[in-house]
Amino acid sequence: MVLRTTSVIAFLMCLSLPAGCTVDVDEGRPDDRARRLVWVNALAVANPDYRVIHEKIRRPERRDSRSIDIQLEARWPIPGVTIPTRGRRDAVLTGTRPGGVEAPRLTSWRLTELLQGLGSGDGQKDVKEAASQLEALKDAEVRVLVVIEFKKPLPERDVRIIWPYQIDVGLFSPGRPMPISWDQSGYCDSRGFDACKLGIKDSLAKEFSEWVAMLTSADRTALDSFGLDLAELEESAQQGLYHGMIINAYPERVIPLTKLPEILSVKIADVALAGQ
Repeated sequence: MVLRTTSVIAFLMCLSLPAGCTVDVDEGRPDDRARRLVWVNALAVANPDYRVIHEKIRRPERRDSRSIDIQLEARWPIPGVTIPTRGRRDAVLTGTRPGGVEAPRLTSWRLTELLQGLGSGDGQKDVKEAASQLEALKDAEVRVLVVIEFKKPLPERDVRIIWPYQIDVGLFSPGRPMPISWDQSGYCDSRGFDACKLGIKDSLAKEFSEWVAMLTSADRTALDSFGLDLAELEESAQQGLYHGMIINAYPERVIPLTKLPEILSVKIADVALAGQ
């Protein structure tokens, strides 16, 4: 399989210590844990077309303190938290000197191409085609994975008016070639801060800003390994504006979006039988 540098959202439960570890052990090695959280979050931020299987982040059996074993899968129209295994694969993040990371190269697929194409194409034509496809699917027991692009960047409060349901991934920049993103992790403590605390919970923009605020100039080399720039991340986090979003939903819920003036394009990346 040919792979592309990227992806993943992630959950780091412990440090790689020869004697094993727990969530609390890394207090003795704060730099190691912080560094690994940067790796996993950066992989996810840079690759919205894939998702990390959070419960599968683990210490490698070889006990190499510079590496983290992870599992990834292509993002697809999964219904809620009932996640069947589909295309999951093992991967490893390995630290390199000085300060870099060797990241997996992930295969490009339709969602990858749609995300890389944000800002190009005929938006009106895309919306009409998507509306026709969604109408044809609305009576079927399916869910659709859809990329929504806004005509202009919107604050989260406006996005929530347009789409009051769950947002799988917030897109906080144009293509570049992949948009800077932040996705639902499903855990309060999977990103290195309390995502369930008041003021952050249920806000992808605020979660993203919280993570960026934890970064320092010492992280520049690691971020660069994932194609990310610290200054660009800081600017995107400060603005907190959605350029688009990835959602998975029943077709009838998505159809109204094709009629809104705020929407530039609607593109269907995948379709799955509901409950599959």
